[in-house]
Amino acid sequence: MRILPPARQAARRADERGAVLVEAAFVLPVLIILMLGIFEFSLIFKDQQTIYSATRSGARIASAEARNTNYQTNTVDAVTTALAAIPQSNWRELWIYKASSSGMPPSGNFTTCSGACVKYVWTAGAWVKQSGSDWAATGTNSQYACSGNPDSLGVYLKIDHSMISGMFGNTKTLTDKTIIKLEPQPATSCQG
Repeated sequence: MRILPPARQAARRADERGAVLVEAAFVLPVLIILMLGIFEFSLIFKDQQTIYSATRSGARIASAEARNTNYQTNTVDAVTTALAAIPQSNWRELWIYKASSSGMPPSGNFTTCSGACVKYVWTAGAWVKQSGSDWAATGTNSQYACSGNPDSLGVYLKIDHSMISGMFGNTKTLTDKTIIKLEPQPATSCQG
């Protein structure tokens, strides 16, 4: 093994430090982007889980209150409570509708709310009914929650997630829907 003179050893250490700095200059930006990506997408995942819980909460209330005239108001209240972790400025649409066998609203898509479907939009701090027609709890073309095969109800929610860093865009639209069968009602409430 050959021993280098002290002056040469110092020069070699300086060369190695320079190489480490160059390597760090290449690796550090990649690590920063990776960390920001993990952070951003974990926040998206959190918001997606929140809207998933909100649609489930609303659907459970609507299903339990089949043939109750206040089911829509109570569904909206349940969704609003479950969305507390997401800033209200990001809330966009809430739909309550009679679900088809494929889980879609009567129009077949989430661009047009028609038939037994009500679309709310978040405006000035409240959910405001924008379009659609009520799916009546009782009467003609009402909810069927009696013996046999009860109707299915859907709750759809759309929010915007605001990105923190802006490296992956400014916003990402998140949606979720929950479909549930109406809870069967006692035979006495189904007569007539």
